[in-house]
Amino acid sequence: MRCLLLSSLVLTLGLGSCARIYSKLPAATVVGDCPQQLKPSFGVVKYKAAIDVTGRHLSGILVCKTMDDGEKRVVFLNEFGSTFFDFGYKGETFTVYQVLEQLNKKAVIKTLRKDFMMLLWEGLDWSRMQHVQQNEELLHRIPISKGDIYIVTDAACKQVLRVENTGKNKVAILHPFGGSGTLTDSVHISHTKFSFEIALKKMNND
Repeated sequence: MRCLLLSSLVLTLGLGSCARIYSKLPAATVVGDCPQQLKPSFGVVKYKAAIDVTGRHLSGILVCKTMDDGEKRVVFLNEFGSTFFDFGYKGETFTVYQVLEQLNKKAVIKTLRKDFMMLLWEGLDWSRMQHVQQNEELLHRIPISKGDIYIVTDAACKQVLRVENTGKNKVAILHPFGGSGTLTDSVHISHTKFSFEIALKKMNND
């Protein structure tokens, strides 16, 4: 009851929910430019992709590209070259350039936007980042709309272990496999509240 009574005040202060996950972990002191030093840097990267969303199984090629103006584009194509979706990230601006009619639902686009935020580390307000520690892991918290993105690294901040989208509970978890200093070699993003999965395997080096 007390949490409910305080919720409006907490939201006003921008501190999130009383029951927010990891809220009781101790603060951590981070030396240097961590975790930004691990942020993916890339030109063009192509993945074999499988996405299960809203009861549909979609497969094809996901292209991640850094444009001349610094914008990061995420384009998902089927085997025949037709576009499922084309999204752009530049700073905190997100643009939907194209999306298949069947996927053009607010909830689907919102979910995909946050999923690729976890992959690219784009659209994040780094000035609001906080650090906490859990055993041998550092958790770097960046508030987003209705939740937080946690970039989880080892204690030395040399490796990304996973990226989580959380609120009161874990919403989605990104597990990277392989790669260093660029987009990971393969990725699995799983959601805990509903059936929504993304699996990526790199086709080439950038």
